[in-house]
Amino acid sequence: MEGRGRPHGRSLTIAATVALGVVVAIPTLVGFGGRRAEAPSQSPGSSRASASRTIDSQPPAGTASPRAPAAGVSPPPPTPSPKPPAGTSGAARAGGPSFRTVRLTLARLTPAQLPYQGARPVSLSSPPYPTDSRGVRVVIRDGKAHYAPVQLAQQGLELVDAFNQTGKRAYLDVARRVAGQLVLRGRSFSNGLFLTYDFAFPMHGRSSEVLRAPWYSGMAQGLAASFFVRLARASGQPGFLRTAGLVMRAMENLRTRDDRAWVSTVDSLGYLWIEEYPLDHDHTLNGYLFALFGLYEYWLATGSGAAKSLLAGGVAALRHYVPQFRNVGAISAYCLRHRVQNAKYHRIHIWQLRFLGRITGDASFSSMSKAFAADFS
Repeated sequence: MEGRGRPHGRSLTIAATVALGVVVAIPTLVGFGGRRAEAPSQSPGSSRASASRTIDSQPPAGTASPRAPAAGVSPPPPTPSPKPPAGTSGAARAGGPSFRTVRLTLARLTPAQLPYQGARPVSLSSPPYPTDSRGVRVVIRDGKAHYAPVQLAQQGLELVDAFNQTGKRAYLDVARRVAGQLVLRGRSFSNGLFLTYDFAFPMHGRSSEVLRAPWYSGMAQGLAASFFVRLARASGQPGFLRTAGLVMRAMENLRTRDDRAWVSTVDSLGYLWIEEYPLDHDHTLNGYLFALFGLYEYWLATGSGAAKSLLAGGVAALRHYVPQFRNVGAISAYCLRHRVQNAKYHRIHIWQLRFLGRITGDASFSSMSKAFAADFS
């Protein structure tokens, strides 16, 4: 990784757009597909998907655990351990300080074995969410339409899956437009493409904790990496894979290296976190796992050592921290900062941990998935 340098988001956006091999037009935000534009709930992700392709998009609102701390009060950090826990080995570097890793032998799954697929193909004429005039998904905030990276990546994954099921090129056409809009959301820092949110977002609806624009999400980076990898394969256009590399490199940019744009950070115990929300010690579980799955898909497609190193850091961190998300006999915590509980996300945790165990061969994740399911299902 290179040094800090000045941001040059415009130049990288143009370069990445050229790599995509598409011309990106700026659409007008009129006519919201087949659905009237409405303000989304705190959790606007698809509810019609099966568990294996359900994707979180926002934190749940109004579902605080009875054991949750008061608003604005963070739980105390864990007590530092004097030595690395069993199972960790060495350290990796991602353009900054070292983080704990594990020795990792990854399974090589086929495209058909990956998540986010198999649901009924989405309708292009009447999609279940608002869109712009070119069929690209938007979200409504305070009466205004915005492009949100997580929702764009979700739509892209749906469209590629629909193309794979039906062979209809119209799905790929819209998927390319979604890809172009994601690139337009990108800002360049330290050779990575950070996908930008241009609206404020109150965490769990709390006015005391508001993410101010521009902000970035590790979950968005991971889902977008998965989308670009799959779009490259479906379309036969390698430029999309190069764009996936730019998205992946943003996750290498650790917070202490360049605090202007980050989704990855190393905590006081030396563990890597890829944060869904760029807040101190937020540690949202499902967003971290979606980020790791994007790294895994990029590694599958390219053999990237950098992606595997980040994966090894993520596995080390989750081996240590996943038990802290568990509430024995109850719904797991959405994040460690607020310990909000929500049944939908608990079920997402169950399949995510099962999938992580499958790709890493780590039985501890499979066992924890079963424990979560026994706690609440």
